[in-house]
Amino acid sequence: MVTVLQPSVAENALEDVHIQYGDVKITLPNLQDSGRLPIVLLQAGVIASGGWERLTSDQQTDVMASFLAYFMRDYPQLVAEIDRKSGDKIKDFERIVQAWAEGSKTDPKVSSLLTSGTASAPLSNMIG
Repeated sequence: MVTVLQPSVAENALEDVHIQYGDVKITLPNLQDSGRLPIVLLQAGVIASGGWERLTSDQQTDVMASFLAYFMRDYPQLVAEIDRKSGDKIKDFERIVQAWAEGSKTDPKVSSLLTSGTASAPLSNMIG
């Protein structure tokens, strides 16, 4: 016996988030619109939903790596702009993710996770 499932249909797409970094303008899907986010970011959100401080260092690194990989794959012009112009790539990357969360009007806890400064440690560990 096979159970056949049809993909769900998005009822109301949420407003995109527009960010400009340097000379590059990007349009990102709303972080609350699970129908438009790649699975890897949904997974990162589920992992981080219990609170950043409750995550192991490896889990924090995985979450941040998911966001980095997404930007590298889908927004190479943004990554190139960060490489060319940033004086602190980690900080600028975190500012972009923070702006994305704020523009998506996510729960304030989500934005605070991204701005608490604790995200820098796993990113630094990934590259250092």
